[in-house]
Amino acid sequence: MLRCILSWSLPYKSVRYFSSKPSTSFDSNETPVEPAQDKPEIPPAPTNEDIKLDKEMLMKLERLSGLRFRNLEEIENLQADIRLANKLFEVNTVDVEPMYSIVEELINCPLREDIPEETDSKKILMNASEVYEDLFVSPKPNIPITENPVFNELYKLDKNKCS
Repeated sequence: MLRCILSWSLPYKSVRYFSSKPSTSFDSNETPVEPAQDKPEIPPAPTNEDIKLDKEMLMKLERLSGLRFRNLEEIENLQADIRLANKLFEVNTVDVEPMYSIVEELINCPLREDIPEETDSKKILMNASEVYEDLFVSPKPNIPITENPVFNELYKLDKNKCS
């Protein structure tokens, strides 16, 4: 399956498609690619100030991730993670050569033939917590998320700090 994904999604020529430098050699049927003269402006890097997430953003993160913040420490950890990720915007990569890529080796790497194995559906279904008519039962989708009481505690603390 990985072989199919790689063959459909990756160019077959070489690693030069991933390089920031323009290619100097080209096949006779290819036209040389000129580097772009007008580069779009890069948005300014976010400042590394104290990250504050509002209630709507926290609710959206809960809804998208399917997770629930159980206490203030988890929200503080999330803010610390965002601060750490924002440091990536401070890295100067202007004259940095691209890293080595193994894509070319993956494309030329012969893979073994798949050997089909017989499976017992009863053994597989024993792993499921719920089974209905020999099918896995997934969690109920689109359950509305109620407001997390931890948010009220968080914003109550913030109001006390401001006063």
